Formats: sequence, structure tokens, C-alpha cells
Amino acid sequence: MARSFRSSDLRVGYAEHGHWLEEGAAAAGKNFLHATALAAAEARAARGKGVHHERTFKSMLSSQALCFNLFGPLAHHPSGLALASEVLSAFIPDLVQVRSIEIEYTPAFELFRDQSGQAGVDCDALVEFEDAGGDLCVLVIETKFVEESFSACAHRKRDQCPTDVVAALRQLIARAAASKQTVNASTQETHAEPRATT
Repeated sequence: MARSFRSSDLRVGYAEHGHWLEEGAAAAGKNFLHATALAAAEARAARGKGVHHERTFKSMLSSQALCFNLFGPLAHHPSGLALASEVLSAFIPDLVQVRSIEIEYTPAFELFRDQSGQAGVDCDALVEFEDAGGDLCVLVIETKFVEESFSACAHRKRDQCPTDVVAALRQLIARAAASKQTVNASTQETHAEPRATT
């Protein structure tokens, strides 16, 4: 199917395999269905680790390209988040409003302890949304196109990942909130000193 789409719809040549776009087609962004999907992939690739450039831009069977094609327009088009809210609420009845969508989101090192700058677990799509109770929630989505299985981080293979990821996330959030409060308190003290001396 990918080969026939490439030849009949895209009308471009192929590289090593029939489902791999030739260099010119890949450089022109032909592996992406919408300009916002291409822009999202290029912006994320520019940030370093997380995007396998050759596979994402050349392979028409790339799950990562699929992820950018699905979520890039939802994340970056002006009406994308409203559409994401409408679609996802059919699966999550409590979902009221999608706030943001991050593609190839790299979590903090402390969560899985496997981030090296070159490798480590990334969330294909991380969706932040507000539920009916007004709470902020996170939905993590893994996209697969033709692969038969999911990959596992090196630490999970050695049983070093947290068994309760939600609890680990809550600890990280609590530490971040405490750190922010400390920064705010020290900032207020810094601002308070000049007022006290004048």
C-alpha cells in the first residue's frame, strides 16, 4: 500500500526500499500529510534526541511519522486542541478540554533514570487535559504502525524502573511544586529587603 501511494499519489521515486522515499522527496516533507505535521517534526528534530531523522522523514512505514501526522495538526493548528478535545472525550468521558499536546516528550531523568542525552524513554504523545472536576490530567499515547510489539527501556529490562509510574510522577510533581514555592519565597524575601530598608 505504501509503495502504491508513493508511486501513484506522491509520484516520487524510492531509495533503498519501495517504502523509503528518495532523498529529494524526504527533504520536501513528502512523508507528512499536513504542513503542521512537517513543521512539528522539524521543530522536534531540531531539539535533538527523540527523533530518528532518516526513519521519520524517509520511511513511509515509520510509527514516528504516523505520530507527527496524527498529533502535529492537533497540537499546532489553531483549531487542533478543540478537535482533540472532541475526539478524545469519546474515549475519556471525563475529559473536558485538551490543554496541550507534546510529541516525543522526554520525561525528567528521575522518572525512569534512563535519559542519557542520546537515549532513553520518550512518550510518543503526551496530552495534558482538564477533567470534569477541574483537575489537570495526563494521557500518554504510544503509536505503532506496523511493529508487532512495544519497546522497553533498558532499566525496565533490569527491573530498575518504578513499579508505580503514577506514584513516581506524583513525587516528581510534588518536588517541583516545593522547589517552586522555595524559589517564590526567596524571591519575595529578596524583594522585601529593599522595601524594609527604605
